[in-house]
Amino acid sequence: MSLFVNLLKKYPNKKWNMVAISSNPNVSLKFITENPEIKWEWYYGVSRNSNLTKEFVNENINKDWDWKYLSEHLNVNKNFINKNRKKIKFKYLSRNKYITLSFVDNNDYPWHINDGLTHNPNLRIWYVKETILNLWSMDLVSENKYLPLEDIDKYSKSYNWNWSKIIRYNTNITIEFVIKHIRKFNFEDLHYLSNKKNITMEIIENHPNFPWHYGRDGVSNNPNLSIKFLLNNFFDKKFDIFTISSHPNFDFDILKNNQNIFYSLGGVSANPNLTAKFINKNINLRDEKGEIYDLLDFSYFSENKLHRPIFKMKQKISYKF
Repeated sequence: MSLFVNLLKKYPNKKWNMVAISSNPNVSLKFITENPEIKWEWYYGVSRNSNLTKEFVNENINKDWDWKYLSEHLNVNKNFINKNRKKIKFKYLSRNKYITLSFVDNNDYPWHINDGLTHNPNLRIWYVKETILNLWSMDLVSENKYLPLEDIDKYSKSYNWNWSKIIRYNTNITIEFVIKHIRKFNFEDLHYLSNKKNITMEIIENHPNFPWHYGRDGVSNNPNLSIKFLLNNFFDKKFDIFTISSHPNFDFDILKNNQNIFYSLGGVSANPNLTAKFINKNINLRDEKGEIYDLLDFSYFSENKLHRPIFKMKQKISYKF
C-alpha cells in the first residue's frame, strides 16, 4: 500500500481535494474498488486517472464518466467502441493517440476531421495530402502538438500554416526550427518557447533578446530548469513561486537549502520529491493553544505524483499528534 493511500485512510478528515485524489496515479483501481465508502469523484477525477482501463470502465459502466475525456485518452479497441457506441464522443475519439490512421481508414465510424483528426498525435502530412485536401483546416492542423517538425518544414510553402499556433502548441519545437523560419513567426510569439522540452537554459542564456516568459507556463515549469539557472536569475526575473516550488527537478535537499526561494506551501506540498520524513515532521503539529495544524497543504498534496518509491509498508512513518 502506498504512503499516499496510507495517509488518505489514516486521515480522512484532512482537507483533501477529491478530484485530485481520484485522478492521482498513486490511487490504484483496486483501491477505488475496495473502498466504495470514499466519495470518489468519477467525472473529473477517476475518468482522468492514468491507471484507468477499458475493462474497468465496462465493469463500472453506470458511473458518472466523462465520455469526452475517455474518448480522447483511454486505450480503446473496436470492441469497446462498438459496445459503448452511444456514449463515445467521436470528435474526441478522433484525437485519441491509440487511434492510428490505419484504424481510421479501416473502420467506418463518424470520424471528425477538423477539431478531431487534425489533433490526432498520429497525424502526418502525407495523410492530409492523400485525402481530400479542402476538408482539412490547416489552421487546426497547426494546433497539433505532436506533428513532426520535418513535416512542417517540408511543406512550409505548400500550405497555409498558422505559425503562431505552431510555436504555441507544438511540443517538438526546437530553436533550430525557429531560427530557420524566424521570419514566419511574430516576435511576441517567441515567448511560447519558454517552457518547451527542447529549450535548455543554455539556449535561453544565448538568446537574451527573445521575449522569454519566466512565470507559470514559462521558464518556471520548463523541464530543463536547473537550480543554478534559477539562483542566477531569481531576483532579476519574475519566476512563479508556486510552480518552482513544485518543480520535479528540485529535490528535497534543494528545497531545504533554499527556503528563501521555495516558500510556497502549496507548491512544496505538490512537489513529487517529498519524503516520508518531511511529511512526518510537518503534519499534526500543535500550536501554543494545543490545536493541531499542518505545514502541508492537503489540497495540493492530493495531486502529488510522489516520484520516489517510498510507498512500502516497511517505511511506515510514526505520526505526531
